[in-house]
Amino acid sequence: MKRTTSTNALVLAAVAALALSACSSTAVGTPSSTNSADTSGTTGLPQDVTAPIVAAVEVDEDAAARLPEGTTSLTVGSNLQSPPTTFLAGDGTTPIGDEIDIINAIGGKLGVDVQIENMQFDTLINSLETERVDLTIAAMNDNVKRQEVIDFVDYFDSSIGILIQKGNPEGITTTADLCGHDVNGVEGSTSVAWVTEESPNLCENGETINIVTNPSDQQRLNDLKTGRVVAALNDLPYVVYVSQTAGNGNDFEVLDTEPLLAAPYGIGFNKNNSDVRDAVQAALQSLMDDGTYEQILDAWGLARGARTEASINGGN
Repeated sequence: MKRTTSTNALVLAAVAALALSACSSTAVGTPSSTNSADTSGTTGLPQDVTAPIVAAVEVDEDAAARLPEGTTSLTVGSNLQSPPTTFLAGDGTTPIGDEIDIINAIGGKLGVDVQIENMQFDTLINSLETERVDLTIAAMNDNVKRQEVIDFVDYFDSSIGILIQKGNPEGITTTADLCGHDVNGVEGSTSVAWVTEESPNLCENGETINIVTNPSDQQRLNDLKTGRVVAALNDLPYVVYVSQTAGNGNDFEVLDTEPLLAAPYGIGFNKNNSDVRDAVQAALQSLMDDGTYEQILDAWGLARGARTEASINGGN
């Protein structure tokens, strides 16, 4: 977090010029006709729809006043390989996604610049503890175990999704059908923790669900497509997005199950950084109250996970 005696202008949305993104088949939502910002002339891609919405955010003086004096920028740790929440545009360098829009809009409410740092998911909490970053946003579930180490401001309701091959050649219809098979997930994620904890309860006769971890999204999807694993576990927004876009929707489908570990996503903070946490909470609540937050989620096709309250440590 940079602190100087000067006052910075409103944060400019990092997603404002992302026409370089992949083809329009990557869109997961239809631009809302209720957006107050002028979106005429955009391509219809989510990032093009949200760019003017984020750019139009005005400072919330009450929220901004909660920041430590002299704060002009915030460093945000993220994991930029999880569409549609956090990933890279077609130029290979520009962060986009609904979470990138949300954190840039929060920066707008606070009147500070936002610097995104791309890092491995399982290093994010340590980066907060060592103060390498001021906060994190990376589809991280707020739960009691993580609350022992960091604080959260909750911004989205999600659950675990199970991605399988199109046509379901392995006949997976329930979570118990995963027993005796290999599945994959992201090291340090809630999905991996769920498999580890639930495998003994789901499986019989000495079988287990074998979890294979790999930090590369592409490798995990390749392993599923080629049959090295029978399922890929990840957060529901991601698996829905992949099922809609990979192979033009012909490669994968989402297993229809009851919500698994439904829990909020939380923006993470060092527990000694309560001033920044409270400022971000106030800014996010302001976005929820004025409709900007819902417009962003609607553009990305994720309105079903919208919250009305930016709670602190609301996960369980």
